[in-house]
Amino acid sequence: MATLDFVTPANMLSQTLGSGSPSITSYSSTSITATGGSGIGIFTGSFTFIGSKLTGGTVTAYSKYTSGALDYSISGISADALTVKSYINANDATGLEQYVLH
Repeated sequence: MATLDFVTPANMLSQTLGSGSPSITSYSSTSITATGGSGIGIFTGSFTFIGSKLTGGTVTAYSKYTSGALDYSISGISADALTVKSYINANDATGLEQYVLH
């Protein structure tokens, strides 16, 4: 079961991944960081890559930061990494959160 922990008040109906188009700024087999303006999302789990291209994996947790401060975190999830990437590429934070909490 997913656990959602709020550190600051958040309107989950109007989330963004930051200003501008978010992009993946760092990655490893256990963590992917997406940055957009002052927003940072850190996805943890198990990921596979060919070169720098994400080829699969599972997201098990997500933490959302604004200006370096933690807004909220989600743990206990099991989300397909390629589906999560498609939400990031579309800058659809609300859809992403609905997907991982479904």
